Amino acid sequence: MNKWIPVTEKLPEEFERVLVTLKNGFVGEVFYINNKFKFIEGFKEGGLRPVFKDNPVIAWMEMPKAYKEGI
Repeated sequence: MNKWIPVTEKLPEEFERVLVTLKNGFVGEVFYINNKFKFIEGFKEGGLRPVFKDNPVIAWMEMPKAYKEGI
């Protein structure tokens, strides 16, 4: 089972796709690139994109494995 990892303890590997929790409670899917969390498509300027400056990432976890029928 995946567990939330505080960013104060450890950061993801470069180019890793992860789930994050922001300070305001938002949970989203991001890539960790160039020592920064970058939102994946669907979170563009003017949309529902949270502001990292005011709502920093506080924890992250690895992406869960895809569902497989019959398991």
